[in-house]
Amino acid sequence: REKAEREKAEREKAERDEFERIQERRREEEFKRWRLKKGSEQQPTGKPSILEHTIGDGDFKRRELIGEGGMSNVFRAVESSSGSQLIWKEAAPSRLNSLSEVNLRLSNEFEILSSLSHPRIPRGIARGEILNETGQKINVIVMEKINGPSLKEEMAILASRGRSLGKDDAFKVIFEVIEALAFMADSDPPVYHRDIKPSNIISE
Repeated sequence: REKAEREKAEREKAERDEFERIQERRREEEFKRWRLKKGSEQQPTGKPSILEHTIGDGDFKRRELIGEGGMSNVFRAVESSSGSQLIWKEAAPSRLNSLSEVNLRLSNEFEILSSLSHPRIPRGIARGEILNETGQKINVIVMEKINGPSLKEEMAILASRGRSLGKDDAFKVIFEVIEALAFMADSDPPVYHRDIKPSNIISE
C-alpha cells in the first residue's frame, strides 16, 4: 500500500511539474510575441548590435539565447582570444521595466559579482554597453559560466522518467544553495539574492 501511495504521489507531482512547464512556456511565448510586436513598432535610432563586441578589455562573441526574463536576456558567449565559454547577459527593457531601471539593475549585479569570490557564485568578467535592435543603449555584463544543467532541467528529466529527486540529493542541493547565500549575507555590505528558483541553480 505504501508503495502504491508513493507511486501515486510521484505521478501527481510529475503532472504538476508538467503543467508548470507548459504554463511557463506559454508565458515565454507571450513575452516573445510582445517583444516582436514592440520591435516592429519602433524605428531603430542607431546601428543594431552585432554578434561580436568589445566589452571592457576583451572581445566576446555572443552566441545563442538560453534564457529570457523580465529584466534581462541571457546568451552563451565565447571570449575571442582564449575560446573560453562564458555567459553574456544584456538588459531587456519592457512594458513592465524601463530602460533606465534594467540598465541600473544589471550594472549593480556586475558590481556585486565582481566583489564576491566563491566557487558557487559566477565571477563578473566584463561590463559594457551596446545598441539593441531598436537602437537603445543597453548594459551588458559577461560572467563566468558554471557548467552543468539547471536544477529545473534536472528535475524535468527525472519527472519524464517517473522519478523525483531523492531525499539525500535534495538536502545536498539545499545545503549547497544555503552555503552560497550565507556567504553573500556575511559579506560587507551584505548581499541578498531575491530570485532563488530551480532555473537559477546549476547542478554540478
